[in-house]
This record gives sequence, C-alpha cells and structure tokens, in this order.
Amino acid sequence: MKKPNNFNIAIIATFLFGGIITKSFAQDSISPKITTPFKQLPANNLQVTGNPLKKVVTVKVEFKNEDKEPAEVYLKLGGFENFGVTVQQDKKYKIHSKESFGTRENNKGFGEISFVRFGNKALQSFLYLQEEINPGSSNHFSFTINGVNPKDSIIDLHIRCNLSVNQMLVGDKLYKFESIKINWIKPKEVK
Repeated sequence: MKKPNNFNIAIIATFLFGGIITKSFAQDSISPKITTPFKQLPANNLQVTGNPLKKVVTVKVEFKNEDKEPAEVYLKLGGFENFGVTVQQDKKYKIHSKESFGTRENNKGFGEISFVRFGNKALQSFLYLQEEINPGSSNHFSFTINGVNPKDSIIDLHIRCNLSVNQMLVGDKLYKFESIKINWIKPKEVK
C-alpha cells in the first residue's frame, strides 16, 4: 500500500481549513436582499444600528414614490404575519398586543418592537400607519427592536403594504429584507 504524500495532505488541509474560515466570516460579506413588490414604491436606504449596552436596534427605511401620481401607503403592522423581525437563533419580534386589542397571550414567544413611525405619524393605539406620498417624494418608516443580542444579525424583516396610486388599488404585498447586518455602535462615555 502506498503512503500518502505530505504535500497532498497539506493541500487538502489547506482547502478544508480555508473553507471553514470562509464559512465562519460569511455573515460579514453577505449583502442584504431587499424584495420590493411595487416598482412605484421602492424601499431604499435601509439603516440598521444597534446599541450593544442597551441591546436595542433601530431600523430605518425609506419608501419613495416613483409614480407620477400620489401614492396612498397603508402599512399593516398588526400580527407577526404582517410586520415582524427574525434574528439569529430564530428569535422573533413583533408589536406587542395591548389589552384593548385582545389578550396578552398573543405576545408570548415574541420580543417587542416599539417606537414605530411612518413619515410624521407615530403608532398609537391602532395597528397600521397610513401616509400619502407625493410623486418624487419619500417617507421614512422606522422602529426599535428591544432585547437583541449584540452578536446577532437580522435574518428576516417583513412589512405588509397596501398600495393605492391615484386612488386605485395596486395591491397588498410584503416588503422583505433578508440577511441584514446590524451596525453596532457603542455610545460615547459621558463625562
């Protein structure tokens, strides 16, 4: 029986070790995948920043009306199926139900999304936000995710949008954002 050549073993080990290193740093090289269901209303300028000390993440995305007519944008935010975030380790986040909307049992197993805004409007006691966006203009949608591990990234973020242009229904579809790296920023020490 022929003994293996040390050179061949070294080459094989290099490929195996290189593959392991590539996989362990793959998250840093993956760019986010954004699914925009309406060409008239693309989602742009996704910004995701986190405070590792407070374990809080802020997400901000811009919706721009590229149609020649006004766009009525109705974001459905009630329930995980309409608006939710999944981070690594399969932890899921949604807007927590309040007593007036049903039982708190619906919140079990979900982290909390808070401080939801769309344009000039903040989410109050209802589970949708609606804005009219003029042609060529844009509005920002932002929110905060509480209790995120600083080692995590966002696997999936989805927002259901009902879009009407010039008072005609275009559709009711999901915007999806996948493989999102969180830009963790340590706050400066207060003197």
